[in-house]
Amino acid sequence: HVFLTPNLTISIKSLLESLLSESKDAHKSIAVLEPIYGATRKLIQEFLPNKRYQNLQVTVINPGLFVEDSTEILAQLEAAHAKNPFHFLVADHVTSQSGRILPIADVIQWCKDKGVTLIVDGTQSMDLILEEYPPYYLLSTHKWLANVKTCGMLRVEPGNTVPDPCGISFGYGEDDSSAHLWTGMQDYIPHVVLGLALRIYEKFGLTIRQRCSQLLQLQLERIGLPGVLPNDPTLLRTINLVKVNRFDDRVYTRLQDALDTRDVRVSVKTFDDQQFLRVSVFAYSEAKDFDTLGDIVDYKLNYQHLNKAKLTHEFLNMAAMYDALFEPLQDEAFFVRAEPLRHHLIFYYGHTGVFYVNKLVLSGFLQNSQRIDRLIESSCAVGVDEMSWDDLNEDNYPWSDPSIRPMFLARVKQYRESLKQLVCQLINEYDFSKEPGRYSQQDLPWVILMGIEHERIHIETSACIIHQSQVKQLNEAAIPKQLSLCNIRRTEVDSVPENALVSVKGGNVELGRADADYPESFGWDNEFGSETASLEAFQVSQMLASNAEYLQFINAGGYTTKEYWTDESWKWVTDMKRTKPLSWVDLSTLRTIYQEIPMPWDWPVEVNSYEADAFCVWKSHQLGKPCRLISHEEWYLLRSRMPGKHYNINLRHWGSACPVDMFGEAANKKGDIVYDITGNVWQHSSSVLTLLQKGFQTHPIYDDFTTPTIDGKHYFIVGGSWISCGNPSHLSARYGFRKHFQQFAGIRYVVSSNSYHEKIQPYYMNRADSLPITAHYLNYDEPTFLKHQPESNWYSWFGKFAASMIPSDAVGLNVITINGSVGRTTLEFIKACPDASVQLAQVVHTDLTATKLRVLESLIECGMIRWDEYTEGELVNNHYFCLDEHALGIPENVRISYRQLDTNNIDPKFCNQDVAIIDGDAGNFKSVDRIFAGLVKPGGILILASMERVKSIPGYDCMTNESSAWKITKQTGRMNRVAKLYASAWRRTEAPVESIPSASDLPIQGYDDTVYYESEKVVHSYEKFHFGPGLLGVPNFSKAIAEFAIQVSREHGISLSRALDVGSGPGRTAIELAQVFKDVTAIDFSDSFISMCKKNVSSFSFPPGHSFRAVVGDAHDLVCEENYDLVVAINMIDRLSSPRVFLKGIKPLLADNGILIIASPFTWLEEFTAKENWLGGYQKWAETYRSIDGLKEALAPEFQLMKEPQEIPFVIADPDGSYQYTLSH
Repeated sequence: HVFLTPNLTISIKSLLESLLSESKDAHKSIAVLEPIYGATRKLIQEFLPNKRYQNLQVTVINPGLFVEDSTEILAQLEAAHAKNPFHFLVADHVTSQSGRILPIADVIQWCKDKGVTLIVDGTQSMDLILEEYPPYYLLSTHKWLANVKTCGMLRVEPGNTVPDPCGISFGYGEDDSSAHLWTGMQDYIPHVVLGLALRIYEKFGLTIRQRCSQLLQLQLERIGLPGVLPNDPTLLRTINLVKVNRFDDRVYTRLQDALDTRDVRVSVKTFDDQQFLRVSVFAYSEAKDFDTLGDIVDYKLNYQHLNKAKLTHEFLNMAAMYDALFEPLQDEAFFVRAEPLRHHLIFYYGHTGVFYVNKLVLSGFLQNSQRIDRLIESSCAVGVDEMSWDDLNEDNYPWSDPSIRPMFLARVKQYRESLKQLVCQLINEYDFSKEPGRYSQQDLPWVILMGIEHERIHIETSACIIHQSQVKQLNEAAIPKQLSLCNIRRTEVDSVPENALVSVKGGNVELGRADADYPESFGWDNEFGSETASLEAFQVSQMLASNAEYLQFINAGGYTTKEYWTDESWKWVTDMKRTKPLSWVDLSTLRTIYQEIPMPWDWPVEVNSYEADAFCVWKSHQLGKPCRLISHEEWYLLRSRMPGKHYNINLRHWGSACPVDMFGEAANKKGDIVYDITGNVWQHSSSVLTLLQKGFQTHPIYDDFTTPTIDGKHYFIVGGSWISCGNPSHLSARYGFRKHFQQFAGIRYVVSSNSYHEKIQPYYMNRADSLPITAHYLNYDEPTFLKHQPESNWYSWFGKFAASMIPSDAVGLNVITINGSVGRTTLEFIKACPDASVQLAQVVHTDLTATKLRVLESLIECGMIRWDEYTEGELVNNHYFCLDEHALGIPENVRISYRQLDTNNIDPKFCNQDVAIIDGDAGNFKSVDRIFAGLVKPGGILILASMERVKSIPGYDCMTNESSAWKITKQTGRMNRVAKLYASAWRRTEAPVESIPSASDLPIQGYDDTVYYESEKVVHSYEKFHFGPGLLGVPNFSKAIAEFAIQVSREHGISLSRALDVGSGPGRTAIELAQVFKDVTAIDFSDSFISMCKKNVSSFSFPPGHSFRAVVGDAHDLVCEENYDLVVAINMIDRLSSPRVFLKGIKPLLADNGILIIASPFTWLEEFTAKENWLGGYQKWAETYRSIDGLKEALAPEFQLMKEPQEIPFVIADPDGSYQYTLSH
């Protein structure tokens, strides 16, 4: 009774034709129980009636896609049969459309009772061994039998007609109407091995079904895609549908195609304009097979396993989503500032595309000449939060003139289309051959992902602005289906469930990510690093505060009772005249993104942080105990324990919030549910936005993503909202806004005694603070060209030296550090004392300036500091220093205090110490004779660092004066100060102070940067720099530059006739050029330098026919001949008042194919060059703009960069005995 056919479609066609041919009824009738397989439907409803049996009546019975209830299905069958009796009924055992399982036993019995022949397609069923079979049961063997190839199989219940002939075919060619039929079987292999497959199924089929069913249920729940059909252990379901809310079909012809690019093998179904995925589990399926699907709906890409198709799909899908958000806007809405603190929507529509281009240029993956539209790129570059660099002046926008707005909008739209082509081309050309685990944050895919995630942030912030636009400026008919509203709402206040407190067990949390080098997925710079926190037990609100709960606050006088508000927030309330949340049109109407709807009282209230704080104060009165907003660490602990992914986030469900009691999971062992720990709306936090304690580094192409927000005014928002896609939905995400900003954010309150970040960690950002902190707390580990390698951290070395002078048996010493600056020497001294808690009683750390004292005080108080190191102009690298990482904590028994102290006039109350440690390399330290003999008590120890070796100090015996070390401190990224410092130790004699004669005047001068070019000492120093052999092992720079220029000139084959040295100083470079070039001119603004040049040139001889002259001149107004083959400008351009004027003036002086060589450390200072005239070293269009970028722009199009810049070192002696060690770029 089992017949084998090429495939199922042939089986059912052959069977029906046989049955219909044998039927003696003139009016033959077939009923179809929907849903049914598409090919079967077409066969019965179109092919058979039109081509074979003209009188065939077809009845369609449709109880519903997901109806499995036997009573309901039988009632539908009964009604249809009573109206139009039918002879045959065709049904799917498990429908391929929705996975609905037929109550087959009940349907078999009903058909028997009615005399209806039942034909069941069992292809999608894994339950092949039935207690009772229908007359005809068909299936295809490749699915659940796991046969190597498919073939059709028909089982005929004894006593029923056997089709004759059985449909054997190797392909159809009857006519066009049979095109839906599959090609026939190509060989007999499926039939040959079918017996083995059946025997395997007979032995293991039930076990496989049970495993598959459990796997399907558990894994769909794990990835947050609960099945539409309910879990029923008696059915052992192996197919289910899940709802998805995707934008992919705006990019690809079908969502199916998009999923195929991501290696996801599921079927896409669409019913009533709702997208579903049909997920099937087979014998070979594993849990990991669900991960990719979960990542897709979470908008998460595995960075280490990228390829062209995946990255292209993610990029285009995000662009389509962003475009869809703006579709309902009428043109005028783009140019209205709906949110006064942000730009017009046209700005944000263009901004995300501009971001891609700017970052690609900055990272070097796109040339500056490949920019798409400079007008768009300059006008849509900066602005999310209101920052000092955001220009919000209404008259300064290029679209301020209403007449150009239609053109500008069209131009932005075209820009976005051009960007898609550009980025797709870059992705297609990129080599994805790296081994997984070797992709870093410097690779092109990371830059593309940064653009994608940046656009995901802006889809949310832009939605917040649209949410404040006037409804009349929006086209409701154009709202994308993916942004449809949740239709589950309680419109009666009394029907909303009461909130409650749920107990949460305490625990430890480890914040941050450790995969910065080769990240598994994209993350912003603030996510990488580490921090730990320990939390006590606390109570958390079960639900987010609903609109109904917030109404109680309003009715209790929330907006009119000053005691609920701080002074700052009360001023905001009164200034803004706020009486209700911004999204409330009135007390009965809510504004969603595009529409106004009757108030859904069970949705979460959306407020700013000021309102959330005030609500918590009011709630504290209601609860009779203090409550506050949840902290970042408390949320992190809860989310770590509640990892579910089914929440209203990532646009999984709707384009709106939903009831506050809809998505939750157990938060404790008792099973108490907490809802919306993630998603629905963001949760305002009590925690100020901070950086992770360890490991934070800005990303080089987006160095202002995080640091501008670490200002004590931005506070964490946690959990994400319904529209938070990708990174904002991740556990490690760190986002924050100012308290008055409006986001899709609400309230979750806690009753907790846990501490949290109420203030930011110390962060020093100005240049004056940066220099000493960099010197003390950033080791100099870069290789140098110096003969003597400096100590990587001299202050650490000196602290250890000082500790080595302390007797091991000393007890309870009082120590003073003088000129201690920001404190590294003090800390290292305490650490290096073998038993500091016994040896030391008190350390008084002193400096002339209170600012430096505050640095050390805050470091010890907070355990860490952060600061910006200025590298070029205003460009910075940020660093942190943690005491724990360097074991520099202060022992409990050691008291440390901070005092301002002038070393030239020491207050007697600071004298009579056991130990004094003096850093003599300081600007305010003049000489040894200022050291008061009574500074330390008789027998006490004086430890001194000095620029010269000190041989004697009156009143002190020398313990040692033989130690020395080279010190290097950064001034900028390329400029350093180097000095050799001597360390000595002295023991105070027993002689009374009054009997000690004055010390001899041994000058120990500190670094004095006020003396400059025209002083006699500086001029003499520059003469040695130009005409000496070099210093500290670094060869003569002026000569090295000339050799470099001559080499480049010869390599490029230019004429060696005429050369010009602008800013020549004493002229050594020009003199060396004259050895090769026939006519050389040296120009400098300094009379002293030109005089020195003329004095020294006589020491050099030139080849016959070569001429040399040195003249005083102004680089801004060069008066000289044209057609120079070579022009050099060395270490001069960053000291000009108008460098662009110089560059413009130099262009006509060069011959065709002439060479311009510019060398400079680019140490831009406003005392020489007004900031607006700097060539680089600042942010332009929110991107890092270096001096080399400015040079390229200023010299274009006449000049092109010939070779990549290189750095040549030079050393200049300073009058104080130190040296400038600089790299000229």
